Amino acid sequence: MLLQGGDFRAARRWQQCRVADLHARLLERAVEILGGEAEVAEYLGVSPAHARIWMRGIFSPPDDVFLKLVDLLGEMPPLRPGGFPRGERPK
Repeated sequence: MLLQGGDFRAARRWQQCRVADLHARLLERAVEILGGEAEVAEYLGVSPAHARIWMRGIFSPPDDVFLKLVDLLGEMPPLRPGGFPRGERPK
């Protein structure tokens, strides 16, 4: 079934919201890794105001910023379901 007019626009908005939400969750993880929103903004080379907008899922970051975020997260060990890195035990 093909989407028509308003249905297509609604589907596109829904997709954009889902992507912005994913970016926000990745940025939250970056805050955990780097220690704060200001540190994330500095690492990404953006203003804290821009980082906050992306962290709230209002807009998605530009591709170059998103790729820096992916690089940071790719360097980290994967998390276990309990939220701690593999190989580490909670104290």
